[in-house]
Amino acid sequence: MLEEAMSQAGIAGAVMCVLLMPARASAQLGSSGIAGIVKDTTGAVLPGVTVEASSPALIEKVRSIVTDAEGVYRIIELRPGTYTVTFTLAGFSTLKREGFELPAAFTATVNAELKVGGLEETVTVSSAAPLVDTRAFQQRRVLTAETTEALPAVQRAPAAYAVFLPGVVKDEATSTGTSGEPNRDLRRISIRGASANDNVETLDGAKYPMLNAGGGFPTQYYFNMGNSQEVVVDTSGLGIESQLSGMVTNIVPKEGGNTYHGDFIAAYSSKSLSQDNLTQALKDGGLKDVNRPKKFWDYNASWGGPLRKDKLWFWN
Repeated sequence: MLEEAMSQAGIAGAVMCVLLMPARASAQLGSSGIAGIVKDTTGAVLPGVTVEASSPALIEKVRSIVTDAEGVYRIIELRPGTYTVTFTLAGFSTLKREGFELPAAFTATVNAELKVGGLEETVTVSSAAPLVDTRAFQQRRVLTAETTEALPAVQRAPAAYAVFLPGVVKDEATSTGTSGEPNRDLRRISIRGASANDNVETLDGAKYPMLNAGGGFPTQYYFNMGNSQEVVVDTSGLGIESQLSGMVTNIVPKEGGNTYHGDFIAAYSSKSLSQDNLTQALKDGGLKDVNRPKKFWDYNASWGGPLRKDKLWFWN
C-alpha cells in the first residue's frame, strides 16, 4: 500500500511539473505586454491611474493595473490580438486607445495624457499599434498566420519560414527533402555562421525535448502549423534564458474564443509542377536525372470555440 501511494504521488508530482513548466516558460519567452507612462497636460506624472487592457483574446476579457508613483504602468503576459486600453482617474476625463494589434513577444508602448474633467467624459483615440518595441534588445521577427500562409513554402514548418529572414542560411547538402523544400528540422539552418545544432524551437515559450532531439539528430516531433497563430524568430541578442547561440523559434498556438470558428489549409505539389537544374551539360556528363518530388500534399482543418463562455476555450 505504501509503495502504491508513493507511486501515485510521484505520478501526480510529475504531471504537476509538466503542467506548470510551459506557463512559466511562456512568461519568459512567448508573452506580450503593454507599458507606458501617464501624464497630465502640464507634463506632470499621474500616479494611481487605473489602466485596463481589454481584448477578445483574453479569456477574462479585461486585465487592469494601477500606475505607480512615477506614473508608469506595465501589463504583462498578454496574448496576441486586438486591444483597447482605457485610462481612468478621478478628476480627469477618461482616455481610451482602441483597435491596435498586439503581436506575439512584443511590448507595445502606449503613453497617455489626461485632461482635467469628469469620468463621464471619454476621449477615444483610434491609432495603429507601435511598430518598434523600445524595450526589447533582441533581433526579432514575428510571422503572422497571414504571412506564413502567403509564403511560397510547401512544407509548412518553422524552418521553411525562417529561411526567408535576413542572415538565415541552409545547409544545401542536408536541408532539402524529396519535395525540394527546406527540411522541417531547424538543425539544418543557421544564422550568421552559428552552428545549426544551437537552434532551439519552443511551443508557446516552453522548450519540449521532442521538438529538439539535440546533438544534430533530427526532430522527433513536428508541430501542426494549422494550429499556429504566429511564429516568433529571435536571431540575436538572446536573453539569459537561452542556453545556446543559435536562433530561438517560438510557435504561438491558436486559442479558442467565445465564438466558434475554424480554418482549412491545403497545399499540393507534384513532379509536373516542379523545375530542375538538369542542364544539357550535366546530361552530356552522364547525369540522367535529379531528385524531384513525385507527389506531395498537405491539408489541415482546425476549429475552436468555447466550452464555457469566458471560462474555458478549446482549439483542435
